[in-house]
Amino acid sequence: MAETVVPGEDLDISRRIEETARREDLGAVRSVYPVGQRPGSGVWAWVTFGGLVIAAVISGVTGAHSGTRHWDGFFGMFAVFAFIIATGTSTRGWQYNRKLAGGRLELRERGLVIGFRDRPVGLRYDTVRVQQKLVRHKSNGVETGTSHTYTFFLPGKRIPVVIDHSFTGVLQWGPQIQQAIVNAQVPIVIERLRAGEKVEFGTLWITATEVGTLVDSAPWGQVTKLTISDGAVKLHSTKGPLNLRAKPIKDIPNFFVFQTLFEHLRQAHNPTAAG
Repeated sequence: MAETVVPGEDLDISRRIEETARREDLGAVRSVYPVGQRPGSGVWAWVTFGGLVIAAVISGVTGAHSGTRHWDGFFGMFAVFAFIIATGTSTRGWQYNRKLAGGRLELRERGLVIGFRDRPVGLRYDTVRVQQKLVRHKSNGVETGTSHTYTFFLPGKRIPVVIDHSFTGVLQWGPQIQQAIVNAQVPIVIERLRAGEKVEFGTLWITATEVGTLVDSAPWGQVTKLTISDGAVKLHSTKGPLNLRAKPIKDIPNFFVFQTLFEHLRQAHNPTAAG
């Protein structure tokens, strides 16, 4: 398998990404998404902070000699704000350099490699569980953008792996990962259902004959549709909505796999129901 090298990328990172892909048997590269632009260094904020501190000191000294009131308190207050901003920006820059700088996200035939600088992580589409969280940001009532966060739970690992829009092209790689997981896992789950198993997706579950939650269930013949409202999923039957206690999609592992199976089984048992 030929090693994939992204122009301008650290060759040591490329080597470790390739080793991870081979170890996990992830196959050939399908697409690559590098880390985005480095966060600001915060230099401007540190300069502002220093200038305000100096101004506050000068103001305080001259005020003490003249007996007049000066702006030392005003400068000091804004110096505190500048310090907080500078610290936060510098921390983000340090985290970027330590974990992300020079990294990339590689989507491959049978899985993906999250190419962190310190430690690449490989995962397979047929075994991973992922939760997706979308947060829409608004300013003065106007939507300014959406944050995308994907949390991956690997078999045998207690600590999940989290990635977000730090990797460029989230609107491309997000749906590609979802579809790849669906393609890999749906046939496996269908075989488990045929064998009589109950397959769980967090607090949701399905069998070959029913769909249910922790507190409610319905046979597939009575199930009519699945709806999403305000980030929460609702399951409907001929007797009304199943009791989900407003389960957010972001808390349902592999929701897109559940959704695909839900539609497949609903249509198989109740083809005339509304989709």
